[in-house]
Amino acid sequence: MKDTSLKIMVYKSLRLDIVSGKLPGGTRITETAVADSLNVSRTPVREALQKLSQERLLILIPKAGYMVEDLSDNEIQDLFTTRMEIEQIAIQKAIKYITVEELKILDDNLEQTKLSIKTGEDFKITELD
Repeated sequence: MKDTSLKIMVYKSLRLDIVSGKLPGGTRITETAVADSLNVSRTPVREALQKLSQERLLILIPKAGYMVEDLSDNEIQDLFTTRMEIEQIAIQKAIKYITVEELKILDDNLEQTKLSIKTGEDFKITELD
């Protein structure tokens, strides 16, 4: 798997853990701990942590790692609302250019997501997202 794919995988995994509350506000996170738990190198972890910090989901603590931002329920809801609004705009633009093959891929993805929800495969849901 390329570093870019690993970065996305690490990013999505951590983001899901943060917004779902699995990693509550105040939790310390280090590159090494994340790399070890996901069995990846530190480079994609570092990039994912930086992106989450830019999104204000993590706070950088110099020479100590990161800490999960303490988000209120309203802030988490705002994140989801903003994402939905952005995705609606993206859909409106994409619909003009989508091919039958791409539509089939999206349909397959939706079916896999539904199955993953039924079986409780949170990581798979994030991956399909």
